[in-house]
Amino acid sequence: MQTPNLHSSTYSIETKDNKVVKFNLNDALNVAADMQQCGKDVEVWKDGFLEHKLNGIQQYSLFK
Repeated sequence: MQTPNLHSSTYSIETKDNKVVKFNLNDALNVAADMQQCGKDVEVWKDGFLEHKLNGIQQYSLFK
């Protein structure tokens, strides 16, 4: 487990049902993109301020 550096930022990736904390931007955006691909609306917060807001991607099936 990575210990937080006092000089680095904290990124919180939040959906309606879930919250994940990461300590670098690349990891945070990768997690957010994965959640977005699952159809969830995602918000990425940096030190308590909204940085990114992603809308979920809905993929349709021809066999529904």
